[in-house]
This record gives sequence, structure tokens and C-alpha cells, in this order.
Amino acid sequence: MKQKIEIQGEREYREALRQIQRELRLTNSELDVAKTAFDKTEKSEQDIIKVTGQYEKAINSQENAISKLDGYIAKMNEQYAKNGKEIDSLNKQKAEELKKLKEIEQTYSKSSDQYKQQSEKVDSLDKQIQKLNKEQDKLSQSTIQARTESNKIQTSLNKTTKEMDSLGAKTEQTNSKFLSISNDGFTVLKGVLADLASNAIQKILSAVAA
Repeated sequence: MKQKIEIQGEREYREALRQIQRELRLTNSELDVAKTAFDKTEKSEQDIIKVTGQYEKAINSQENAISKLDGYIAKMNEQYAKNGKEIDSLNKQKAEELKKLKEIEQTYSKSSDQYKQQSEKVDSLDKQIQKLNKEQDKLSQSTIQARTESNKIQTSLNKTTKEMDSLGAKTEQTNSKFLSISNDGFTVLKGVLADLASNAIQKILSAVAA
């Protein structure tokens, strides 16, 4: 009996990969637009919130993409192992049927019906093994592609996270400088007010003494 063996999840993976790549291109392009706009602004609180939101969106998208790819890699590895066991089993069956084929050849002849029937069994098993081996090659290629894509996205995620951390550090420094300037300004202002008050009191005392 001829078995029909399909690559489970391979087609879904291909479609998912295309969808992941489309979503990442869109998210990354939106982040690029936000960064460009942010560079041209005076870095107000709203500007910072807006660009930070785009960074968070990009990071979430990249993390989700990696998670999905890792899931498909796990499924394809599972299918690869399952196919491997099936190939081993078919090879054992083929070896047994080949042994029977040789016995039939010795007992009858290659032109006999018995030999023809047994030869068909061997050929059927051989075709199944060849089909599975081709599917193993496809699974292996898809797994390598998924891992490569996952690594690329991880590199991009690391870069995005670093940029966001850098933005946070710069924003914190800017706020610290602003607070420092404000505090210094307030101290100077208190000094000026004190001087003015002292001068006014001195004038009043001078008028009384006169």
C-alpha cells in the first residue's frame, strides 16, 4: 500500500515568513519616518513619547517575528525527526523485500509473476524512500532559512533596543541639564531679590537717620 506523506507546516511556514517580512518592512519604515521627524524637532515631551512608541512597536514586532519563526523551526525539526524514523522503517522493509526478491529469483526466474509482484513491492518502497528524502531536503533548507531569518531579526532587534536605550539616556541627560540650569537660575534669582531687599532697607534706615 502506497503511503502519502506530506511536509506538515512547511507550506504554512512559507506563507508566515512572507507575512512576517511584510510586517517588519512596514514597522521598520514607520520607525525610520518617526526617527527622521524626531531629529528635525526640538525634542518636546510629545515628540519623545511619539518616537518611543514607534521604538516599542518595532521591538514588539521583531520579538513576535522571532517567536513565530522559532515555533516553525521546532515544528519542522519535529517533522524531520518523524520522517527520519519513517525512512529507517522503510529501509528495513525494503531490505527484507529485497531478500525475498532474491529468493524468488533463485526459486523461479526474473520473468515469473512472483518475481514481478515482489519487484513491484521493492519499487514502491524505494519511491516512498526517495520522496521522503526529497522532503527532508526541503525541510532542511526551510529550517536553515528560518534560522537565518531569525538571526537577522535578532540582530535588528538588538540594534533597535540599543537605539531606544540611547534615546532614553540622551533624554535623561537633557532633562538633568534642564533641571540644573533651572536650579542655578532660581539660586541667582534669589540672590538678586536679596540684594534688592537689602538696598531698600538700607535706604529706609538712611532716611530715618537723617
